[in-house]
Amino acid sequence: MRAITIEAQTLDSARRLCDALSAFHPELLGDEEEGYRVSVELRNSDRDIVSVLGALERFVKAKPDDPAQIELGGRHYTIHGAR
Repeated sequence: MRAITIEAQTLDSARRLCDALSAFHPELLGDEEEGYRVSVELRNSDRDIVSVLGALERFVKAKPDDPAQIELGGRHYTIHGAR
């Protein structure tokens, strides 16, 4: 199954991401040594991608200086908040 994975700078930011994505049943991964990530399975594929990206955009807009680093399908992307 496909997933979107978001890199988190700290455990606290990973927890905030999990809260922001709670409707999508996120999974907190990693540890202090290797870093933290939040993963969301895309059960309904394209429809879920749009919904998850919308939630991430709202999350990032609240903190425009803290972009979201995501991985989807082996590619890496950055979502920036509006300035």
